[in-house]
Amino acid sequence: MLGRIALKLSAVIALIIIGALWLAFFSARPPLATDPATLAGDGSVINYCALPQLDGSTTYMDRICELPGEHKTPKPRGLRLQFF
Repeated sequence: MLGRIALKLSAVIALIIIGALWLAFFSARPPLATDPATLAGDGSVINYCALPQLDGSTTYMDRICELPGEHKTPKPRGLRLQFF
């Protein structure tokens, strides 16, 4: 009795793992929508702050690029785990 349950449970788990692997590696991928200039080279020549204006409003990246340098890096927030 217990052997049958264990066999069925292991079969279900194996099917779930096989299905997940099938979806991860063999399913169709969406087309690549990234600009080829972004993928070319090491990315150091791209100015991410010069984004095109889509609707005339200020974007999140514009607000980040206008911040002073001291506000761009996070400050330490107190003690971390000290037992190591």
